[in-house]
Amino acid sequence: MTVYALPAHRPWTHRTALRLGTALTAWGTRPVRPSSGYAERVGLVEAARDGAARTLPQLPR
Repeated sequence: MTVYALPAHRPWTHRTALRLGTALTAWGTRPVRPSSGYAERVGLVEAARDGAARTLPQLPR
């Protein structure tokens, strides 16, 4: 039977890795909101698409 003596205090590399992992997880799960001009850009794209569909009836709307 082998007995391992583990230190009660984690080394700084382990603590740093845990902090970095926690920070990356928090950053990855943050809510992403669209930019303020997103609605205007979507409106312009839809208007251009509708205009093209009126010009060329074979295009889908």
